[in-house]
Amino acid sequence: GASSNYDISDTAAAIISGKDDVLDVSGVDVVTVTDGPVSASDGATISNFNAEVEFDVRDDASDLIAVMSQSGSASHLTEANSITVDATGTGSVVSAADGATLDNFTADVAFDVDDTAANIAAQITGTGKDGSELDEANSVLVLSGSAVTADDAAAIQNISGYIASGSDVDIVDTAAEILSAGNAILDDLGVDSIAVSGGPVDAATGELLGDLNKNVAFDILDDANDIASQIMGASNGPGDLDEAATVVVSSGNVDVASADAIQDISGYVGTMSDYDITDTSAAIISAGDAVLDAAGVDVVTVTGGPVNADDGAVINNMSATIEFDVSDTSAEIV
Repeated sequence: GASSNYDISDTAAAIISGKDDVLDVSGVDVVTVTDGPVSASDGATISNFNAEVEFDVRDDASDLIAVMSQSGSASHLTEANSITVDATGTGSVVSAADGATLDNFTADVAFDVDDTAANIAAQITGTGKDGSELDEANSVLVLSGSAVTADDAAAIQNISGYIASGSDVDIVDTAAEILSAGNAILDDLGVDSIAVSGGPVDAATGELLGDLNKNVAFDILDDANDIASQIMGASNGPGDLDEAATVVVSSGNVDVASADAIQDISGYVGTMSDYDITDTSAAIISAGDAVLDAAGVDVVTVTGGPVNADDGAVINNMSATIEFDVSDTSAEIV
Protein backbone atom coordinates (compact mmCIF):
# COMPACT_ATOMS: atom_id res chain seq x y z
CA GLY A 1 0.00 0.00 0.00
CA ALA A 2 2.79 2.44 0.77
CA SER A 3 4.01 2.35 -2.84
CA SER A 4 0.51 2.34 -4.32
CA ASN A 5 -1.45 5.34 -5.60
CA TYR A 6 -5.02 5.00 -6.73
CA ASP A 7 -8.41 6.69 -6.48
CA ILE A 8 -11.77 5.45 -5.28
CA SER A 9 -15.01 6.51 -6.94
CA ASP A 10 -18.32 5.06 -5.81
CA THR A 11 -21.81 5.84 -4.62
CA ALA A 12 -22.38 7.60 -1.34
CA ALA A 13 -23.90 4.44 0.14
CA ALA A 14 -20.88 2.37 -0.80
CA ILE A 15 -18.43 4.95 0.50
CA ILE A 16 -20.30 5.28 3.79
CA SER A 17 -20.37 1.49 4.07
CA GLY A 18 -16.63 1.22 3.38
CA LYS A 19 -15.67 3.76 6.04
CA ASP A 20 -12.08 4.62 6.89
CA ASP A 21 -11.23 0.90 6.92
CA VAL A 22 -11.25 1.07 3.13
CA LEU A 23 -10.92 4.78 2.41
CA ASP A 24 -8.19 5.90 4.78
CA VAL A 25 -5.49 3.39 3.93
CA SER A 26 -2.03 3.87 2.48
CA GLY A 27 -2.12 4.15 -1.32
CA VAL A 28 -5.58 5.68 -1.61
CA ASP A 29 -5.37 9.15 -3.14
CA VAL A 30 -8.74 10.70 -4.07
CA VAL A 31 -12.12 9.43 -2.88
CA THR A 32 -15.12 10.75 -4.85
CA VAL A 33 -18.86 10.31 -4.50
CA THR A 34 -20.22 9.52 -7.97
CA ASP A 35 -24.00 9.49 -7.66
CA GLY A 36 -24.53 13.21 -7.18
CA PRO A 37 -25.06 15.38 -4.11
CA VAL A 38 -25.75 13.66 -0.82
CA SER A 39 -28.19 14.56 1.93
CA ALA A 40 -27.11 16.70 4.87
CA SER A 41 -27.12 13.67 7.13
CA ASP A 42 -24.95 11.61 4.77
CA GLY A 43 -22.69 14.61 4.29
CA ALA A 44 -22.08 14.78 8.03
CA THR A 45 -21.28 11.06 8.11
CA ILE A 46 -18.80 11.41 5.24
CA SER A 47 -17.26 14.54 6.81
CA ASN A 48 -16.56 12.53 9.93
CA PHE A 49 -14.18 10.17 8.09
CA ASN A 50 -10.44 10.70 8.34
CA ALA A 51 -10.23 10.16 4.61
CA GLU A 52 -10.74 13.21 2.44
CA VAL A 53 -13.79 12.67 0.26
CA GLU A 54 -14.98 14.81 -2.64
CA PHE A 55 -18.73 15.31 -2.35
CA ASP A 56 -21.53 17.85 -2.60
CA VAL A 57 -24.60 18.29 -0.42
CA ARG A 58 -28.13 19.02 -1.57
CA ASP A 59 -31.06 19.00 0.86
CA ASP A 60 -34.01 21.08 2.05
CA ALA A 61 -33.45 23.97 4.45
CA SER A 62 -34.92 22.26 7.49
CA ASP A 63 -32.65 19.21 7.16
CA LEU A 64 -29.59 21.35 6.48
CA ILE A 65 -30.31 23.51 9.52
CA ALA A 66 -30.98 20.47 11.71
CA VAL A 67 -27.63 18.90 10.80
CA MET A 68 -25.47 22.01 10.57
CA SER A 69 -26.71 23.32 13.91
CA GLN A 70 -25.32 20.28 15.74
CA SER A 71 -22.06 20.39 17.65
CA GLY A 72 -19.05 18.74 16.08
CA SER A 73 -17.11 19.88 13.04
CA ALA A 74 -18.41 17.09 10.82
CA SER A 75 -21.95 18.39 11.12
CA HIS A 76 -20.87 21.81 9.91
CA LEU A 77 -20.32 20.29 6.45
CA THR A 78 -17.24 22.41 5.79
CA GLU A 79 -15.71 19.41 3.97
CA ALA A 80 -18.37 19.54 1.27
CA ASN A 81 -17.42 21.07 -2.08
CA SER A 82 -20.81 22.75 -2.24
CA ILE A 83 -24.04 22.91 -0.25
CA THR A 84 -27.30 23.73 -1.98
CA VAL A 85 -30.84 24.07 -0.71
CA ASP A 86 -33.26 22.00 -2.75
CA ALA A 87 -36.77 21.16 -1.56
CA THR A 88 -39.69 19.61 -3.39
CA GLY A 89 -41.95 22.34 -4.71
CA THR A 90 -39.82 25.29 -3.62
CA GLY A 91 -36.36 24.41 -4.91
CA SER A 92 -33.71 26.68 -3.47
CA VAL A 93 -36.17 29.21 -2.03
CA VAL A 94 -36.34 29.64 1.75
CA SER A 95 -37.94 32.06 4.19
CA ALA A 96 -36.01 35.05 5.51
CA ALA A 97 -35.68 33.39 8.93
CA ASP A 98 -34.23 30.19 7.46
CA GLY A 99 -32.04 32.24 5.16
CA ALA A 100 -30.52 34.14 8.08
CA THR A 101 -29.82 30.85 9.85
CA LEU A 102 -28.15 29.36 6.76
CA ASP A 103 -26.20 32.57 6.24
CA ASN A 104 -24.76 32.29 9.73
CA PHE A 105 -23.13 28.88 9.20
CA THR A 106 -19.40 28.66 8.53
CA ALA A 107 -19.90 26.69 5.33
CA ASP A 108 -21.32 28.54 2.34
CA VAL A 109 -24.85 27.46 1.42
CA ALA A 110 -26.50 28.28 -1.91
CA PHE A 111 -30.08 29.48 -1.39
CA ASP A 112 -32.61 32.11 -2.42
CA VAL A 113 -35.02 34.08 -0.23
CA ASP A 114 -38.65 34.90 -1.09
CA ASP A 115 -40.50 36.58 1.78
CA THR A 116 -42.41 39.69 2.79
CA ALA A 117 -40.64 42.97 3.46
CA ALA A 118 -41.55 42.82 7.15
CA ASN A 119 -40.12 39.32 7.55
CA ILE A 120 -36.96 40.21 5.67
CA ALA A 121 -36.48 43.42 7.64
CA ALA A 122 -36.88 41.51 10.90
CA GLN A 123 -33.76 39.47 10.05
CA ILE A 124 -31.49 42.38 9.12
CA THR A 125 -32.52 45.27 11.38
CA GLY A 126 -32.72 45.82 15.11
CA THR A 127 -30.53 44.99 18.07
CA GLY A 128 -27.49 42.90 17.24
CA LYS A 129 -28.05 43.07 13.47
CA ASP A 130 -25.68 44.71 10.99
CA GLY A 131 -27.72 44.31 7.79
CA SER A 132 -25.55 41.56 6.28
CA GLU A 133 -27.57 38.66 7.70
CA LEU A 134 -28.94 37.68 4.26
CA ASP A 135 -25.99 38.64 2.05
CA GLU A 136 -25.16 34.97 1.39
CA ALA A 137 -28.45 34.53 -0.47
CA ASN A 138 -28.10 34.28 -4.24
CA SER A 139 -31.26 36.35 -4.59
CA VAL A 140 -33.76 38.09 -2.31
CA LEU A 141 -37.24 38.75 -3.67
CA VAL A 142 -39.77 40.74 -1.64
CA LEU A 143 -43.31 39.38 -1.69
CA SER A 144 -46.44 41.43 -1.13
CA GLY A 145 -47.19 41.93 2.55
CA SER A 146 -47.49 44.46 5.32
CA ALA A 147 -45.74 47.81 4.96
CA VAL A 148 -42.32 48.65 6.40
CA THR A 149 -40.58 51.88 7.35
CA ALA A 150 -38.34 53.83 4.99
CA ASP A 151 -35.29 52.69 6.98
CA ASP A 152 -36.38 49.06 6.63
CA ALA A 153 -36.82 49.51 2.90
CA ALA A 154 -33.32 50.97 2.66
CA ALA A 155 -31.88 48.01 4.58
CA ILE A 156 -33.64 45.55 2.25
CA GLN A 157 -32.32 47.34 -0.83
CA ASN A 158 -28.80 47.07 0.60
CA ILE A 159 -28.91 43.25 0.69
CA SER A 160 -26.38 42.09 -1.88
CA GLY A 161 -28.81 39.69 -3.59
CA TYR A 162 -31.85 42.03 -3.54
CA ILE A 163 -33.84 41.91 -6.78
CA ALA A 164 -35.86 45.08 -7.33
CA SER A 165 -37.66 43.80 -10.41
CA GLY A 166 -40.57 41.68 -9.23
CA SER A 167 -40.34 42.81 -5.61
CA ASP A 168 -43.31 44.46 -3.89
CA VAL A 169 -42.41 46.77 -1.00
CA ASP A 170 -44.94 49.09 0.61
CA ILE A 171 -43.64 51.93 2.80
CA VAL A 172 -45.57 53.66 5.58
CA ASP A 173 -43.67 56.19 7.65
CA THR A 174 -43.69 59.75 8.92
CA ALA A 175 -43.29 62.57 6.43
CA ALA A 176 -39.90 63.42 7.93
CA GLU A 177 -38.57 59.87 7.43
CA ILE A 178 -39.96 59.65 3.91
CA LEU A 179 -38.36 62.95 2.93
CA SER A 180 -35.11 61.88 4.58
CA ALA A 181 -35.07 58.68 2.51
CA GLY A 182 -35.63 60.63 -0.69
CA ASN A 183 -35.68 59.36 -4.25
CA ALA A 184 -32.60 57.21 -3.71
CA ILE A 185 -34.73 54.79 -1.65
CA LEU A 186 -38.28 55.59 -2.68
CA ASP A 187 -37.77 55.57 -6.45
CA ASP A 188 -36.63 51.95 -6.40
CA LEU A 189 -38.25 49.56 -8.89
CA GLY A 190 -39.30 47.28 -6.04
CA VAL A 191 -41.19 49.97 -4.10
CA ASP A 192 -44.91 49.69 -4.80
CA SER A 193 -46.67 52.25 -2.60
CA ILE A 194 -45.66 54.99 -0.16
CA ALA A 195 -47.92 56.54 2.47
CA VAL A 196 -47.43 59.09 5.23
CA SER A 197 -48.38 58.04 8.75
CA GLY A 198 -49.16 60.27 11.71
CA GLY A 199 -51.93 62.39 10.22
CA PRO A 200 -52.03 65.36 7.84
CA VAL A 201 -48.93 67.42 7.07
CA ASP A 202 -48.59 71.15 6.61
CA ALA A 203 -48.56 72.75 3.16
CA ALA A 204 -44.79 73.21 3.00
CA THR A 205 -44.19 69.53 3.78
CA GLY A 206 -46.88 68.54 1.31
CA GLU A 207 -45.16 70.49 -1.44
CA LEU A 208 -41.90 68.62 -0.75
CA LEU A 209 -43.67 65.25 -0.74
CA GLY A 210 -45.30 66.13 -4.04
CA ASP A 211 -41.88 66.82 -5.57
CA LEU A 212 -40.71 63.23 -5.02
CA ASN A 213 -40.55 61.02 -8.11
CA LYS A 214 -42.87 58.35 -6.73
CA ASN A 215 -46.44 59.13 -5.72
CA VAL A 216 -46.85 59.47 -1.96
CA ALA A 217 -50.24 59.21 -0.24
CA PHE A 218 -50.70 62.11 2.20
CA ASP A 219 -53.19 64.72 3.40
CA ILE A 220 -52.71 68.42 4.11
CA LEU A 221 -54.15 70.45 6.98
CA ASP A 222 -52.98 74.07 7.16
CA ASP A 223 -54.20 77.66 7.16
CA ALA A 224 -55.16 79.41 3.94
CA ASN A 225 -52.15 81.74 3.94
CA ASP A 226 -49.62 78.90 4.21
CA ILE A 227 -51.42 76.84 1.58
CA ALA A 228 -51.57 79.79 -0.82
CA SER A 229 -47.84 80.42 -0.35
CA GLN A 230 -47.08 76.96 -1.77
CA ILE A 231 -49.09 77.37 -4.98
CA MET A 232 -48.57 81.05 -5.85
CA GLY A 233 -45.44 83.02 -6.59
CA ALA A 234 -42.42 82.81 -8.84
CA SER A 235 -41.12 79.49 -7.55
CA ASN A 236 -44.51 77.80 -7.16
CA GLY A 237 -47.28 76.61 -9.41
CA PRO A 238 -51.01 75.92 -9.13
CA GLY A 239 -50.44 72.14 -9.24
CA ASP A 240 -47.80 72.00 -6.52
CA LEU A 241 -50.20 70.49 -3.96
CA ASP A 242 -52.25 68.33 -6.34
CA GLU A 243 -50.45 65.19 -5.12
CA ALA A 244 -52.27 65.47 -1.78
CA ALA A 245 -55.25 63.16 -1.34
CA THR A 246 -57.09 65.85 0.63
CA VAL A 247 -56.40 69.50 1.41
CA VAL A 248 -58.29 71.01 4.34
CA VAL A 249 -58.01 74.71 5.17
CA SER A 250 -58.07 75.15 8.94
CA SER A 251 -58.20 78.97 9.21
CA GLY A 252 -56.67 82.10 7.71
CA ASN A 253 -57.63 85.17 5.74
CA VAL A 254 -56.60 85.50 2.09
CA ASP A 255 -57.42 87.61 -0.95
CA VAL A 256 -59.64 86.51 -3.79
CA ALA A 257 -56.79 85.27 -6.01
CA SER A 258 -55.41 83.08 -3.23
CA ALA A 259 -58.85 81.68 -2.39
CA ASP A 260 -59.45 80.86 -6.05
CA ALA A 261 -56.10 79.06 -6.28
CA ILE A 262 -56.80 77.09 -3.09
CA GLN A 263 -60.19 75.98 -4.37
CA ASP A 264 -58.57 74.76 -7.60
CA ILE A 265 -56.31 72.29 -5.74
CA SER A 266 -57.47 68.83 -6.83
CA GLY A 267 -57.78 67.52 -3.26
CA TYR A 268 -59.47 70.61 -1.78
CA VAL A 269 -62.21 69.65 0.69
CA GLY A 270 -64.47 72.66 1.14
CA THR A 271 -66.92 70.92 3.43
CA MET A 272 -64.19 70.55 6.10
CA SER A 273 -62.49 73.92 5.53
CA ASP A 274 -62.99 77.29 7.24
CA TYR A 275 -61.26 80.49 6.12
CA ASP A 276 -62.02 84.13 5.33
CA ILE A 277 -61.57 86.30 2.24
CA THR A 278 -60.68 89.97 2.37
CA ASP A 279 -60.14 92.01 -0.80
CA THR A 280 -61.13 95.12 -2.72
CA SER A 281 -64.62 95.54 -4.04
CA ALA A 282 -63.33 95.22 -7.63
CA ALA A 283 -61.67 91.88 -6.88
CA ILE A 284 -64.71 90.60 -5.00
CA ILE A 285 -67.13 91.61 -7.75
CA SER A 286 -64.81 90.06 -10.37
CA ALA A 287 -64.60 86.76 -8.48
CA GLY A 288 -68.32 86.37 -7.94
CA ASP A 289 -70.10 83.60 -6.11
CA ALA A 290 -68.04 80.90 -7.83
CA VAL A 291 -65.21 81.76 -5.43
CA LEU A 292 -66.94 83.66 -2.62
CA ASP A 293 -69.86 81.28 -2.03
CA ALA A 294 -67.72 78.13 -2.29
CA ALA A 295 -67.79 75.56 0.50
CA GLY A 296 -65.18 76.40 3.12
CA VAL A 297 -65.41 80.18 2.84
CA ASP A 298 -66.64 81.74 6.06
CA VAL A 299 -66.51 85.55 6.11
CA VAL A 300 -66.01 87.75 3.05
CA THR A 301 -65.03 91.36 3.72
CA VAL A 302 -64.54 94.32 1.40
CA THR A 303 -61.41 96.28 2.18
CA GLY A 304 -60.36 99.73 1.00
CA GLY A 305 -63.27 101.65 2.46
CA PRO A 306 -66.92 102.08 1.47
CA VAL A 307 -68.07 101.18 -2.04
CA ASN A 308 -70.33 103.24 -4.25
CA ALA A 309 -74.00 102.46 -4.58
CA ASP A 310 -73.69 100.61 -7.88
CA ASP A 311 -70.98 98.32 -6.57
CA GLY A 312 -72.94 97.84 -3.38
CA ALA A 313 -75.94 96.70 -5.35
CA VAL A 314 -73.85 94.15 -7.25
CA ILE A 315 -72.27 92.86 -4.06
CA ASN A 316 -75.62 92.73 -2.29
CA ASN A 317 -77.02 90.60 -5.11
CA MET A 318 -74.46 87.85 -4.55
CA SER A 319 -75.38 84.68 -2.70
CA ALA A 320 -72.29 84.96 -0.49
CA THR A 321 -72.66 86.94 2.69
CA ILE A 322 -70.28 89.88 2.35
CA GLU A 323 -69.32 92.54 4.87
CA PHE A 324 -69.19 95.99 3.19
CA ASP A 325 -70.19 99.65 3.58
CA VAL A 326 -71.67 102.07 0.99
CA SER A 327 -70.86 105.75 0.59
CA ASP A 328 -72.44 107.70 -2.25
CA THR A 329 -74.76 110.64 -2.97
CA SER A 330 -78.33 110.36 -1.83
CA ALA A 331 -79.48 110.29 -5.43
CA GLU A 332 -77.29 107.30 -6.24
CA ILE A 333 -78.22 105.45 -3.09
CA VAL A 334 -81.93 105.89 -3.72
